[in-house]
Order: sequence, then C-alpha cells, then structure tokens
Amino acid sequence: MPDKNSKKSINYGFSMVELLVVLGIFSFVVVITTQSLIDTLRGSRKSESIISVKENLNLAFSVMERQVRNAQSVEPCSGSPETQITFKDASGVTGNFSCVGIGAGGYITWNAVRLTSDKVDVTSCEMTCVSGGFGAPPYVRVYISAKDAVASGAEGAEVSSETRIMLRTY
Repeated sequence: MPDKNSKKSINYGFSMVELLVVLGIFSFVVVITTQSLIDTLRGSRKSESIISVKENLNLAFSVMERQVRNAQSVEPCSGSPETQITFKDASGVTGNFSCVGIGAGGYITWNAVRLTSDKVDVTSCEMTCVSGGFGAPPYVRVYISAKDAVASGAEGAEVSSETRIMLRTY
C-alpha cells in the first residue's frame, strides 16, 4: 500500500521557460517573414514605378521621333542643349516640343499638348539639334530624366533615357 506522505509528482502542461522559448522562436520567425514580405512588396512597387515612368518616356519619344524624323527643318540647330525645339514638317506646318516646369510637376508638351502623365515628373530635359556634316544628316539628340511623382523613398524610381533622331533631308 502506498504511503500517503509520499508525493507522486505528475506534471501536466509546460513550464514557463518552455513557453517563453517557444514564444521567442515564433516571434523571430514572424519578424523575418514579415520583413521579407515588406521587402517583396516594396520591390514590386518600385518595379511598377519604373515601368510607368518608362512607358511615359517611350510615348514621348515615339511622338517626337515620328514628327521630327520627317521634318524639313528644326530650330534652333545650334548644337547646344535647349528645352524647346521647333520643327517644320513635310507639309510646311510648324510644331514644337517643350519641356515645361522641369523638376516637381515638370512635363513634356507637343504643340502645348501634354505628352507625359501628371503622375510623372520630368526632372531633366535636353533637346540638342546637331547639323550634319561630311555627308551625315542632321539629328536631334533628346535626353530626358523623369521620376514617379506619386511614389517616394525606396519605392520611387528615376529613369533617364536618351535617343537620337536622324532627320530625313528632302
């Protein structure tokens, strides 16, 4: 017969130390997973920002190339960077491209029509007409740098792009 004074120890459950260790490990895993998710979302937003800015610049470049390539003349054609160029197309109609308000709120226009979205700020813009020489046709070099006007910090993106438009001389 068992002695009533002897205590039989039956442990059910977990000790406080075991619970704290498990809670610490779980917290560490949650923090690492959350940080990874945040970094992934931030990278995704930055990619979307870059794509948006590039699409805007590509649209502006395509319109410029289409109009300037077939131009009879481009002015000023001094070889120095300008923020506006004027051209005369094959039909004799005059048009122009301008960089307006470079910096916050900056954009590109074609005959006073906005080419870039209001969600994109043009931060730098140069249009340089270079006279051809030694049998080379004249060309217009266009350099544009723009950033996403909506996104900021690590999610914002600035994109620079440049093109050369060779003029067809008639």
